[in-house]
Amino acid sequence: MFDSLIDNFKKDEFSCHSKMLVKNFKTALKNALGIDVRVYIKNSNFPAKEDVTLASTRSDDFKGSAEEVSFKLSNTVQEVEGLFKSKMGIKIQILDKNNQLANNDMTIGALKRS
Repeated sequence: MFDSLIDNFKKDEFSCHSKMLVKNFKTALKNALGIDVRVYIKNSNFPAKEDVTLASTRSDDFKGSAEEVSFKLSNTVQEVEGLFKSKMGIKIQILDKNNQLANNDMTIGALKRS
C-alpha cells in the first residue's frame, strides 16, 4: 500500500509517439519499466510486425490526430491500454512477468515491482 502511495508522487513517467517502431517501443518500455507489451494490427488479435511504426498499426476508423502518450506508475493497466486506444488508435496489451495478460486493475508501479 505504501508503494502505491509513493507512485502517485514519483516523477517517473513513460512517453512515446506514434512514429516509433514497434520494436523500439517495446524495448523502451522494457528498459524504463521492466514490463512487456503486445501491439496488435488494426484492432485485431494479430501481433504487429516489429519493424513497422506504431501509427501503421492503428485501426482504420481512428479519427484522432495520434497524440503522444504519457503515463505514470500510478496509472492502472486498463488506463494505459485505454490511453493508447484513445490517443493513438492503437491496441496494446500489457503483460505480467509470466508473459500473461496483466490484471487490468493493477497499477504500472505494482506491475513493475512484481
